[in-house]
Amino acid sequence: MFDSVSILDKLDTEKRLMVLDAMLVSYHCPGEYIFRAGDVGQAMFFIAKGKVDVFLHGKQVATLDKGAYFGEIALLTSCPRNADVMAHSGCTEAVELLSLTRSTLSELISGDKKLQQDLFSM
Repeated sequence: MFDSVSILDKLDTEKRLMVLDAMLVSYHCPGEYIFRAGDVGQAMFFIAKGKVDVFLHGKQVATLDKGAYFGEIALLTSCPRNADVMAHSGCTEAVELLSLTRSTLSELISGDKKLQQDLFSM
């Protein structure tokens, strides 16, 4: 799951398993916002089930499906979100997301100064 996520591909197998164990599960009904542009980002999300729609300035620019991820900039910065992300309104079931917070990632890599430098200097 992490191979395509450039900020997580530096993690060894042990750290990847720790990240998986630390992830939180959330469910979002069709049409429900996961986050809005301007929100302060604290986590990135992986789609375990369903789809999400991404909007920039009110215009839909993408639909992401199972296996995709979004919000990864939040792991590195406290910058506001630059898009709205909503559970796909065409689905009949809730979207299942796994999330990884910046604080959880920081805790997991706290003893590895080189890894911290590699991740947070991107």
